[in-house]
Amino acid sequence: MSGWLYLIRNRDLYKIGITKNIENRMRQLKPDNVVAKFYTADFMKLERELHNRYKKLRIPQTEYFRLKNSHIKEIKQRISILNYPLTLTFGICIKSILLLLFIFFLTLLVISLYINDLSMAIYKSLFWIERISFGLAFISLFVCSGKYLSFWNELKYRSTRLIIFILFSFLFRLASFFFY
Repeated sequence: MSGWLYLIRNRDLYKIGITKNIENRMRQLKPDNVVAKFYTADFMKLERELHNRYKKLRIPQTEYFRLKNSHIKEIKQRISILNYPLTLTFGICIKSILLLLFIFFLTLLVISLYINDLSMAIYKSLFWIERISFGLAFISLFVCSGKYLSFWNELKYRSTRLIIFILFSFLFRLASFFFY
C-alpha cells in the first residue's frame, strides 16, 4: 500500500502528514507552501518516524510542529535518501510489457490483413514493434511520471522506462531473426 508523505507550512507552523490523494488533501488544507512531498510504500512508517523524531516540537493533539530551518533540511535529506522502491520498477516493467504486447498484436492484426503469409506478417510486425519500442524509449525520457518530487527518483523512473523499452527493442530484433 503506497501513499504520500508531505511537509507543508502554514505561517510559522509545519504539518507532517500522510494521504493517498495529495491533490485533494492540499485543497483541503490550503497550505502557504508545500515544502516537500514523497510517494512511497512506507509512508505510514516514515510519518511515525518523523513524528517521533520531532515530538518535542509538536503542538499537542495535532500533526503541526514548530520546526526550524535545520529540521526542515533534515526532513528533506531523509526523504531524498530513501530507496527507490522495487515495486515501482516491477510496475514499470509490467506496464511496459503489456503496452508493447498490445501494440505488437494490434500491428500483427493490421499487417495480417494485407499479407496472407503468417510468418511474413509476424516478421513485419516484429520489425515495426522494434522501431516503436525504440521510439517509446526516447519519448519516455521526456514524459514526467507525475509522482515523485525528488529529482533523482524522477531520473531513476525515466531511466528505468528507457532501459526497458530499449531492452525490448533488442529482444524484438532478435525474435525477428527467427521469422526471417
